[in-house]
Amino acid sequence: IGVLIKKLVEEGKTVKWAWNAVCNDSRELGHYWNSENAKHDYETTGSRMICGIYDLANTYKILAEDEDGGGLWLTGGHYRNSGCDRSLADLHHYRYRVYDGYGSIGWIVLD
Repeated sequence: IGVLIKKLVEEGKTVKWAWNAVCNDSRELGHYWNSENAKHDYETTGSRMICGIYDLANTYKILAEDEDGGGLWLTGGHYRNSGCDRSLADLHHYRYRVYDGYGSIGWIVLD
């Protein structure tokens, strides 16, 4: 999240705008129900690029499984969400693996 805010500022956005867009209302950074040109269905992978990163929203991102096996962590938003209801900074914990994975993909980070 911090890296994304930094990149947005490097591209000319104000710190205030970048912070708000990432943490409060991400409709301009991903594919949400209330985004410009929203499809109201899944978009093809690679349809929206922000700061060299594609598909920040459209599906939830599965970040990790708890070390003790007690659940999953999801972040971001799904196209059915509003950008202010599930901003990119949102983090949700699903205990006991009750989450069925609908609308989610794994988030892989490479150096």
